[in-house]
Amino acid sequence: MFIHFKGSFIVLFILSFFVCENIYAQQSKKKPVKKKVSKHQKKSKAAPVIPTYTLSGRIEIVEDICNEEKQKIGESDPKPCLDKYFFIKKGNSNSAKNPVIDVIKVDEQGNFNLRLKQGNYCIIQSFQTKPLQLENYQSTKDFEYLGEDCLRQFWADCYKFVELNQDINDLIIKVSTTCYGENNPCLKYDVTKTLTK
Repeated sequence: MFIHFKGSFIVLFILSFFVCENIYAQQSKKKPVKKKVSKHQKKSKAAPVIPTYTLSGRIEIVEDICNEEKQKIGESDPKPCLDKYFFIKKGNSNSAKNPVIDVIKVDEQGNFNLRLKQGNYCIIQSFQTKPLQLENYQSTKDFEYLGEDCLRQFWADCYKFVELNQDINDLIIKVSTTCYGENNPCLKYDVTKTLTK
């Protein structure tokens, strides 16, 4: 009886040993560790690829043909404008917050060619890349200054606006000269003063 009990005890001890060993082995198995993904990585993975398109064309100049009184009597045929630069900003209007991202320069035939990402672009003149110097504008004997509101609007308006969602290969940017030199709508030339001189 004692021997039988002792044998049973040994069997139970051995069985419990193997059960505990098995449980320990299962618990000690390494669980897969999930890698933490930062917010920046999530954004970069989700960021869409923005297509790039061609923006090409010409800069042309048309000059007023004037009489002795500086009155327009016609205009010249368009020809390549080789000494005029234009600047490109993102957006629908000129803003000091938006930097210049590219410059339009032409070759000897007046042509230009750029590659830009899809989006809206504002083409501006050189003076629009700098803050307005309002103190530099005033009425003169030949020009009537139409005021600060006019000038601020002129500064904010795109010389040409482009919505780029496909290749554009025939963009024409026209430059014009006037009989009186200035080409600023906020400085109105008074022809009557010239005629009465």
